[in-house]
Order: sequence, then C-alpha cells, then structure tokens
Amino acid sequence: MNALLIALIAGIGAGALYAMLGSGIVIAFRGSGVINFGHGAVAGYTAYTFDELRESGSLFLPWFDPIPEFGFLKTLKLNNIPVRIDIFDNVSFDNKPNLALLFLSVY
Repeated sequence: MNALLIALIAGIGAGALYAMLGSGIVIAFRGSGVINFGHGAVAGYTAYTFDELRESGSLFLPWFDPIPEFGFLKTLKLNNIPVRIDIFDNVSFDNKPNLALLFLSVY
C-alpha cells in the first residue's frame, strides 16, 4: 500500500508537469500562431541542471560570464564573477535519500 501511494504521488507530479508544458505550448501557439520551442529549451536546461547537480554537485552558469572566451580580455583576468558554483564541497551524498538531494538542490 505504501509503495502504491508513493507511485501515485510520483505519477500525479509527472502528469502535472506534462499538463503544464502541454497547455503552455497550446496557449502560446493559439496566441501567436507560431510553435514556441522555448518550453522545450527550458525543460531541457532544467533536466541538464538537475543531472549536473546530482552527478558532480556543481552548477555551471554559462550566461553569467560577462567576458567572452575569446579575445584579450580573458588574459587580463578581470573576471571575478563565479561561473561554476560548487554546492556539495567534497561531501559524499551517495547514500542519501532522493528527497534530501532534491531539497539540497532547491536550497
């Protein structure tokens, strides 16, 4: 019974996510007449961020780098803004429950 309840809650959560994505795409299409691929891009970046946080514990912010990778500005070392943020800092979270990892990634 307990496993059924957990599966039911997980299924309702996934179904709600699919419903929100689908209704957002339909509303954007009816409003503009053009298929908006931004919903898929945001969902893909969210999945990438979740996977990166779960595997390595560090968050990469590519849009936060004000100085481009090319040119002479990168050699001047003017960039003091962090582009990679390490969250776990050498702490092993291998045996922790998934819910605790979710709260750590949100916090």
